[in-house]
Amino acid sequence: MITTRGHLYGGMTLHSMQMGPIAGLSTIYLTYKFLITKQDKGLRDKMFYIVGICISLLSCILAGSRSAILSMIISGIVCLYLYYRNDMAMFFKIIICVIVILAITSPLWWSYTEAVQAKIAISESRGGLITARSFSWKARMEEFLQNPFIGCGFATVVGTLSERGNEGMVEPGNGWLFILSSTGIVSFILFVTMYIRYVVMLVKDAFNESILLVSSLVFIGLHLNAEGYTLSSGIFLFYYLWLSIGYTYSYLFK
Repeated sequence: MITTRGHLYGGMTLHSMQMGPIAGLSTIYLTYKFLITKQDKGLRDKMFYIVGICISLLSCILAGSRSAILSMIISGIVCLYLYYRNDMAMFFKIIICVIVILAITSPLWWSYTEAVQAKIAISESRGGLITARSFSWKARMEEFLQNPFIGCGFATVVGTLSERGNEGMVEPGNGWLFILSSTGIVSFILFVTMYIRYVVMLVKDAFNESILLVSSLVFIGLHLNAEGYTLSSGIFLFYYLWLSIGYTYSYLFK
């Protein structure tokens, strides 16, 4: 197993916190491909996507990112719901079948959740499940209150309010709050308005491709509550975030 700092599974990435969301997004994409694959494609293609989904799921769990796992579950449900929006009976049947399969196979995969269980135990010992992020969230709000209109500076945090400020590291802890604190209320409103508008427009769209786009945006929107890569150029998640937004724009207004 390839591990990174903290001895967590990182796959081909440098950090497990990158591996988690990448594996989660891979799960969503392969689920979408499985759904739209026509029956006449044959069993081989279906099995290919099923194996890929299992590998991606396991990678996401091994990475130990709780936010990535939660985002994957919710966006996966959104993907299924949008695909079966005209057949809710089938939607609930699939959800029940997935839950039953996971319960039956739990002895096979439960041991791989050790990293997640360890993180939960550490958080509970410190006073709550979001203790690790609460300091960062509070700091971002304090930065916003200091400069509510223009923020404290693009992709910047106030050193005295940063846990790792003395190391020269910017670790926002929340992508939404990072936009608010570093660029101000106007930029925050513009970004949130754009995000919500795109999601709503995609949900109303009847074509299959919109299902993948909205599922990806939902995943990113949820994951940004725990990781602040909205303005962190140079990492894959920043690239994927803005590529998704850019492609959504071209898709909706082509």
